[in-house]
Amino acid sequence: PFGEKMNRSVKILINGKTTLIEDVRQIKPVNTNAESVVIVMSRVGDRTMISLQDSDKSGKNSTGDEVFSTNVKVKLVSVGISLVDQGAFARELLYLHLDSIAVDYRISSSDDEDIFLSIAEVQLACQLPDRMEGEHGGGEVKAMKYERTAVILTNHSQEEAFLEVTLNRRSVSSRDLCINHAKVSLDKLDITVDNGWLDPVLVWAAKLAPPDVVTYSVEGMLALAGKPITQDYEPPPLPMVVDTEIIKLLPIGLKLWVSLKLKSLDFLPGYVRTTLKLLTFSDKFKLDGPEVSLPAKEIPAHRGCMAD
Repeated sequence: PFGEKMNRSVKILINGKTTLIEDVRQIKPVNTNAESVVIVMSRVGDRTMISLQDSDKSGKNSTGDEVFSTNVKVKLVSVGISLVDQGAFARELLYLHLDSIAVDYRISSSDDEDIFLSIAEVQLACQLPDRMEGEHGGGEVKAMKYERTAVILTNHSQEEAFLEVTLNRRSVSSRDLCINHAKVSLDKLDITVDNGWLDPVLVWAAKLAPPDVVTYSVEGMLALAGKPITQDYEPPPLPMVVDTEIIKLLPIGLKLWVSLKLKSLDFLPGYVRTTLKLLTFSDKFKLDGPEVSLPAKEIPAHRGCMAD
């Protein structure tokens, strides 16, 4: 991608015949005008190596189809993960259950990668004692309008997979991560948010954050005094560059059940919290099952660092 703009093309002369390589970052062998010879790019340290090989090692079969040198398939019936707060009294906060997980990972002879991930069902349950068995939207729980159900996240449909990810990565000789094509499909989700489980999780997460206080000893400051800042300095490695061509996000549907105290929404501007208080006539913000739909989106081609 972006080869025509980044000037990564080279011309190679073999036996009087010229072969053009539009992007030297690629590792896939390039057929030449010379007989029985292909050009192969590889990465050695911080350099790109261009070499010649016999064409019978190009990684294609007699029909010209790509040959996969590695194919790994993993299937798991279910996976369970518990979040436990190891405080003065250990207690389980959340339990995540994933059902029918499938992973298909392929590497071709040219080092391109195809990755497929599928998760059939997901369920996140609050394990605190004040929760009620069940979930919003069905049976006895709905009739009682109980706002603190045990299940706080689950996929809506039992026919479609909760998550499907398809990704194709093109191998290049540099550290760039080149993604030719990616598609993400997410099933409709039922989500319950309330202070009953959110507050304990936020308290637990706050314990993980390191303190912001940095201390220096007198001996350490004296050792640094008079020392040039560039002495023994090593420049950090360049960040990984990500090239993307096509990324498709399919439509996402959410059904929300929210019961939060307005003071929990301190990340919102003050005028927004005041407006919510006037609209709700209370100190709580509630949503009783509205459906939110996010349209499909195709992210255009992009080149930048991983953080972008």
